[in-house]
Amino acid sequence: MIRYCKFIRVIAHSQIRLIKQGQKKAHIIEIQLNGGTIEDKVNWVKEHLEKPVPVADVFGQDEMVDCVAVTKGKGFKGVTSRWHTKKLPRKTHKGLRKVACIGAWHPSRVAFTVARAGQ
Repeated sequence: MIRYCKFIRVIAHSQIRLIKQGQKKAHIIEIQLNGGTIEDKVNWVKEHLEKPVPVADVFGQDEMVDCVAVTKGKGFKGVTSRWHTKKLPRKTHKGLRKVACIGAWHPSRVAFTVARAGQ
């Protein structure tokens, strides 16, 4: 197994029950191990499997840390929910949740400042 590994990643979770908070669901994260050889990393994972890992064991005092994360996707949104524009009056032709005027005839393009639907 060690022979074919390039990266060692651990799936970890927080102990949310130790925090006096209303939340009951633990935060689950995937952490990549860096430093040392692949064998050292695999041995470290085997030693610490199912055991709590305190923050002091991983990070030092005043140590700089790089964080990479992905936000929760919100999908494709219309212009009203994305930019919080006013809804048009009830009798508007072809929909209410739009921008009434997206620009003049000339220049014959839509300015980047006009609210548009998207992601």
